[in-house]
Formats: sequence, C-alpha cells, structure tokens
Amino acid sequence: MRLAGGLLATLAAALAAGFFATLAFAPRLPHVTLKDPHVLQAMHVETAPKLKGRAEWTRIPHPKAQRANSPARPLAVGFYVSWDENARESLADNINQLDVVSPQWIALRGTDGDLDITRDDQARAIIASAKKPPSILPAIFNARDGVWHGEDADKVILDPKARKRMFAILADAAQKRGFAGYVFDLENMSPAGVAAYPAFIAEARAVLEPLGREVWVTAPFDDEGWPLKRLQNAADALVLMAYDQHYGTGDPGPPAAQDWFQTKLAERMSTLDPNRTVMALGAYGYDWTLPDAKGRKPGMAGVVTFNEATEKARDSGALPQMDPASLNPTFGYMDDQGRTHTVWFLDGTTVHNQIKVADAFRPMGYALWRMGGEDQTIWKLLRHDYGRIASTGLDILQPGQNVNFDGAGEVLTVEAIPTSGRRTVTVDQATGLISGEDYQVI
Repeated sequence: MRLAGGLLATLAAALAAGFFATLAFAPRLPHVTLKDPHVLQAMHVETAPKLKGRAEWTRIPHPKAQRANSPARPLAVGFYVSWDENARESLADNINQLDVVSPQWIALRGTDGDLDITRDDQARAIIASAKKPPSILPAIFNARDGVWHGEDADKVILDPKARKRMFAILADAAQKRGFAGYVFDLENMSPAGVAAYPAFIAEARAVLEPLGREVWVTAPFDDEGWPLKRLQNAADALVLMAYDQHYGTGDPGPPAAQDWFQTKLAERMSTLDPNRTVMALGAYGYDWTLPDAKGRKPGMAGVVTFNEATEKARDSGALPQMDPASLNPTFGYMDDQGRTHTVWFLDGTTVHNQIKVADAFRPMGYALWRMGGEDQTIWKLLRHDYGRIASTGLDILQPGQNVNFDGAGEVLTVEAIPTSGRRTVTVDQATGLISGEDYQVI
C-alpha cells in the first residue's frame, strides 16, 4: 500500500509539473485558414440610366428672406447611446466638434411617472475632458428592448399625477447632475397622446425654465398628424427627425431621398421658426431581405450602421453607388442561403446634400442620429458656418470603430488592420449638391 501510494503521488506530481510547464512554454499552433460560414455574393446592378430632364432634387427651395443678426454657425448636436461601445469611441473622438450631447439616459419606467436614469461615468468623463465641454441634454424615451411603448407615454402624458412626479424627478436630476435640460423623445403614441403632447411639453418647460434648463422635443419630419407648430411654441426647440422615409417594417427604399427631404423641409419651414428648429440627420440604413420566388415576405428589415453596411458590401464584393433619383447610396447582395438583399443607407454625402439645402433656412442646429458606426467624413461637415458647407475631403473613408470577425472557431488570427477606403464624388455644378458617388475601396 505504501508503494502504491508513493507511485500515485509521484504520478500526480509529474502531471502537475507537466501542466505548469505548458503555461510557461505554450506550443506554436499551426496557421489555420478558416472559411467564413457567412458567404455573401454581390448582386449585379444595371448601370443607372441618365435622367431625362431635371430631377426633383434639383429644385432647391430657398427661404424668402434671411434672418438679420443671426448666429454665423448652427449648433452641432450628437445623439449618444451608452449601450454601444462604438458610440463611446465616437464621443471620445469627436467631443470637441459638439455643442450639445443628448445621451439616451432616461427611460420611462411604467406609467406613474417614474424614470430609469443611466449612470455613465465614462461618457461624463469624456464630456468633461473637452476643450469647451458641450451642454448635456439627456433624451427621455419610451422604448424597451428596441420597441417603442406608446401606451406608456400616453398614460403619463394624460395623467396629472404622473406628470407632476416625472417633472419633479427631472428638476431634481438636472440640479444634482448638471444637466442643461432635456430632449423629450416619446414616440408611437396614440392620436390622443399626440394631441395632448404640446400641453405636456409646456408644463415641463414651466417647471424647468425657472431653473435655467431648456426643454427640447423631437417630432417626425413627415407625419401630418403631429401638431408641429404647437410643439415648437411649447418648447425651447423642436427637433425634426429628417429620416425614415422608408423604414424597417415598410417597403425597401431610400431612408431620406433628397427630393423628399427638400419638399418636406420647405413645407415645415413655411410655418416653423428656424431659430428654434434643429434638423436631426440620419447616419444609418436598412438591410431588406426581398420576397422569395413564392412571394413570401421575410419580415422587417435589419437596421445597419454605416460601418455595418460597408462591411456587408466588402464581404460580398459589392460596391455601393448613389442612386441618381434619390441621391442615397445603395447596393444588393445574396446571402449564403440564397436570399436576395437590398441595402439603402445614409453617409457623408447625404449629410452634405441635406445641410447644403437646409443652410439657406439657417436652422438653429443639426443633430446626428446617432453616434457610433457613422461615416467618419460627417465630422468634416457637422460643425460649419452657414452657407459654407464643402464637399472636399469626402472621397477618403476613414476606418470606423468596428472589428469585423470572419470565420468561426476558437483560434483568432489578425488578417488585416484598418485602412482607409476611397470613393469618387461628383458635384452638380448648378446646385452644388453631390449628384454621384461610387465606392471604389471599402
């Protein structure tokens, strides 16, 4: 028994020594080339025919008169979300380009006016480190798990006790946390909730204005059911969400076609005060899976950032091009299950064109929805003097923050480091708008 025990102890000691030896002398693994399980294939796109006559986007609306003694530069506003690390990277990289940061920090909790307030110390430190720290106006929203709960917003808006409770929480948080105000971003409400919304905003402003805080409110760009003028009169600023002409649950198409943008802009500015209007511009897109041969629809489209859209294009070998009718970039591809996709997205060229037109109205500011995954050239445009937006420098694509993982397994190999991409940009001399865009290197 003593001999057997000694042998087992010796064996255990040898195994332990061998284990620790592997920690000190890791074996050199062979290089393994892994096949990406998600193989995408570019779809052939016919050469766009030349447009006959002048397209709708060439008819640029202009205001009847310029405002006297107005600021030389619009406010630059960035919408930020804490749950996306890419957004935090974008905030750190571009904090000195912003006048206002609107972080999505305050969520409705139920229907009695309670709020969930996110604590984001990293973002607060980034904002504080700016040469001239921007104002913080947290967004108050009614979404959970990616779904807008309009019924919750309705009940709070229509309940005097819930309103009083909410406004007391907001007033206390503004003073304790140094918020300059709030951006109310309540969506998907019933007609009754929308009708009562201006009075709700006016009540919030009556509570917060004596504290030196501002109240902003978002509203859809293209929804005739919203009382935009009444909302603007009730708030310090109205934020028009100038995107989602086509959206995830609808038919494929441009998120913000230039002719659509210009038409709605002229309509809105005919009644709204530009001094209190912020134009929120999109920096994302949608990936639609098209119906199959039997006509079956696959469901809603997936939202993609600019980085995700260009990654899909690169992986499939597709090169996005600007649609000459809408001036929004698009491409198509086929996935590894044989399903056909079409992708429409917004980038630096679309932001350039929108600002080019909107500057004539001299709005209070421009907001980017949202930070994280955007075309980096947008930051050459957002902070500018009225009427001096330039298309120079939009041809070089700077790498984003995303890491692209190809293949599957447990062994990682760095195949490439981020490099700049390239696209050609064509400017229409009559309007100054970018009328053509071809991605060459992604």
